[in-house]
Amino acid sequence: MNLIQTLPLLNQLAAISFRIGLLDLAWLGLVFTGSAFVLQLTMAGAYRGTANRFLALALSTVVLYALGLLILPAHSEAFTALLATTGPLVYFFVKKLIPQASALHWRDGMHLIPPVVAFCLPACSGSVVFAATAIYIELSLREIDGYHHRLEFTGGDRYRDELRWLYHSLRNFGRLWLLWLPFTLLDYFDGTRGSGIDGYLQFLFAVAFTRIAVTVCLKQTPGQRLLRRPAPTAQVSTRAAWLKAAMKSSRYYEDPDLSLNLLAGKLGLQPHELSRMINTTLKKNFNDFVNEYRVKAAAARMRDSAFDHLSLLGIAYESGFNSQSSFNRSFRQVTGKSPVAYKNSLKKELSNYDLGSRRPFEPLVLDQKPNYGRMFKHHFKTAWRNLKKNKVYTILNIAGLAVGTVCAALILLWVEDEVTFNHNFKKHNDLYHVMQNEKSDAGIHTNGSTPGPLAAALKNEVPGIVNSGRLSWAMDELVVYGDKTIKENGLYADPSILEMYGMDFIYGNRGTALNRPGDVVISETLAGKFFGDKDPVGRTIKMNINGSYSVDGVYTITGVFKDLPANCYYHFQWVSPYRTWEDANTWLKPWSNNLTETIVELSATASPASVNAKLKNYLGTKVDNAVNQLFLFSMNDWHLRANFVNGLPDGGTIKYVRLFTAIAMIILLIACINFMNLSTARSEQRAKEVGVLKVMGAGRTSLKMKFISESLMMSFLPCYRRSL
Repeated sequence: MNLIQTLPLLNQLAAISFRIGLLDLAWLGLVFTGSAFVLQLTMAGAYRGTANRFLALALSTVVLYALGLLILPAHSEAFTALLATTGPLVYFFVKKLIPQASALHWRDGMHLIPPVVAFCLPACSGSVVFAATAIYIELSLREIDGYHHRLEFTGGDRYRDELRWLYHSLRNFGRLWLLWLPFTLLDYFDGTRGSGIDGYLQFLFAVAFTRIAVTVCLKQTPGQRLLRRPAPTAQVSTRAAWLKAAMKSSRYYEDPDLSLNLLAGKLGLQPHELSRMINTTLKKNFNDFVNEYRVKAAAARMRDSAFDHLSLLGIAYESGFNSQSSFNRSFRQVTGKSPVAYKNSLKKELSNYDLGSRRPFEPLVLDQKPNYGRMFKHHFKTAWRNLKKNKVYTILNIAGLAVGTVCAALILLWVEDEVTFNHNFKKHNDLYHVMQNEKSDAGIHTNGSTPGPLAAALKNEVPGIVNSGRLSWAMDELVVYGDKTIKENGLYADPSILEMYGMDFIYGNRGTALNRPGDVVISETLAGKFFGDKDPVGRTIKMNINGSYSVDGVYTITGVFKDLPANCYYHFQWVSPYRTWEDANTWLKPWSNNLTETIVELSATASPASVNAKLKNYLGTKVDNAVNQLFLFSMNDWHLRANFVNGLPDGGTIKYVRLFTAIAMIILLIACINFMNLSTARSEQRAKEVGVLKVMGAGRTSLKMKFISESLMMSFLPCYRRSL
């Protein structure tokens, strides 16, 4: 594409008005955040890789839905139908995440029936999405319940709580999802009530689902892997060393309900085989063998200052003991001292160069509920300080996000402007231009010129066509009022054209504006040039002074219509009755003359394919030896698919729309990858920070909120004009 072909696209891009609201910015931030976590889930390691990819696909549907609302709001039904895949994908994610769950089979493809139904029936896609998501969330919760039930007699409470976080997240999302039901009913019975808050509710659903994906990403820490089990024929010492290493690496002793059968199941051994290994090789019974590791863990926690805020009984419970008496007895048996005496002896072991007393940690009040509002504010404050401290990293990341987001947003705004061409006409889905394929020796030539009597004949004779009208070609004619003369573009049209196009009038009556041959309606801009803010209805102007095919005379202004938007096929400034032009040019009246544009309106139940079948040879019934064929060309395609080759559609501007959409997606993807690469490059430096925070008592939730708040601040900073 050369520079000359590019200039019209740039002009259209420059004409776009930036209609971005706060909700649009929020959706755009959600698209960026969701895309980043889709990449993180997809590019994760082998640990739970298949389950992560199912969740990445589910999150991708939410991201595509958000993009659809931003780019193609008029086609939101198709993107709503896409959400019907979210429920089955979450169900597949849960099944692959649960250990020892039934494997997915080809018959599980039946779960994708709801998306197919939603795409085939767009009118009820919202109901299908609501029902499918609710059903599959319930099935996912039952899968987790079944997993916990299977562990009831084979593991302790810690293992039953392994997926409790996912259970609570899905349950809360399911409860939130039920809020869609009352607003769906309101839209069904009264479409003006539920639609106002529906957009914010959809954004809330998308944020809740993205939060589940974020939680899953933060939970993806590979567990301890057992050492490879030696062969049964290996030496006794080798098997004993493997047992000790497995016990130490996986820390099975921390389970207070650990039994011989449970440990044997985790190690893949028979209970009698494990018992013989402990009794014969290690010369101990099972309780002494396990309590030895628990005592070592308790002694290590006593020596670690990070556990000074815990009591001895709390340390015992953390190490796997389930009672104080067994802790005291086992500790004395292994160390020769009671837990209190051992703790006191540690306080006396001060280095000879530090003879001062150690400052104890501040007491931890367990009964006090955390102040989440203050914690949230603190996280954003520390995140802001960290960004200011690492200015180079912050500037690079914000610049990458800002450039990528702005470029993608500008391109997508142009795409939105292109795909919404002619959508200012209220009946754009039902209006069609009657086109004609003319056969010749050079091939088939397609044009929009038809005989003048065709419009009235189609309305009367072809079922499904409820209205029709004629248009002349656009003309640049002189318009004179007083001493002012302006050359403006306009056309001649039937009165039915104003009704079909749904033209909004500022002055005058649309229904009677073009009833008489000498009438004319002008645009708001043309009225302002001649009359300012005054009502011009009833005044006269002279038109078509020595113009080509002109109808010279004085015309009476009968109405003023609102200016048409830039993304509209028409840009006329005046409209006069078609009958005026036809009476002055009588050669337009025969069927043999093809110099008139015909517009028809189909009923809501009419099929364009069936009407086209009737129009194919319609001219043969009116004109002798006529071989030209008629067909309908939808108003929605006038701008995007206006190119025809040999009588068949061959695209048009839609090619550039697809190209620029792909470019915008690539730019956004590069921005996400750049964000992830910069964050990964700094992970080694942040590891020391995380370690210090954990030593100071920070929990997992606090660390999650810290990094999430920093990512959110990094994502939304490019939306502001102020820089660091």
